[in-house]
Amino acid sequence: MRAANDDEFKAIYALLEARDADRLSRPTKAEELVRLGENLQQMMKKSIELQVSRLGDTPGNRRAAVSFCYRFFREAMGISTASARAYIRCYEKFGDNFAATRILTYGELNALAGKNVSADHINAIVRAKEENPDMTREELMVLFRSLTKSDREDGCDEP
Repeated sequence: MRAANDDEFKAIYALLEARDADRLSRPTKAEELVRLGENLQQMMKKSIELQVSRLGDTPGNRRAAVSFCYRFFREAMGISTASARAYIRCYEKFGDNFAATRILTYGELNALAGKNVSADHINAIVRAKEENPDMTREELMVLFRSLTKSDREDGCDEP
C-alpha cells in the first residue's frame, strides 16, 4: 500500500470542505421550525383578516378565526395547538435572528422565547454557544439566570 501524496490530501481536503459548505447551506431543524412558525402565523393572520372582513371586527370573530386555525393545524397538518403556539412564539422572537436559529436548537429557542428574554440576553447566549457548541440547555439556562440576576442587581428590570 502506498502513502497518499500532497495532491491526494488536497483533493480529500477539498471534498471535506465542500461537504461542510453544503451542510452549512442547509437549514437547521431550528430554522425549519421557526419558518414553520412564520407560515402558521401568516395563516392565522389571513384567517383573522378574512373572518373580520366578512363578519366584522369583534373579539368573538377573532377568537373564532383563531380556533379555526388551530383546528386546521391539528386536523390537517397534525400540529397540536401547543406546538403551533410554540412555533409561532419562536418565529416572533427569533425570526430575524439568523445566528440564534443557526446556533441554538429548537428546544433552546423555545426555552428562550419568553417575554423576559432580551436581545442582549440572546446575543450573550449565542456567543457562549458559539464558543462552546457542546453547551447543554441546562448550562444555557444557568447562563440566562446569571444574566437576569446581573440585570436585577444593576437595576435593569426591562427585558
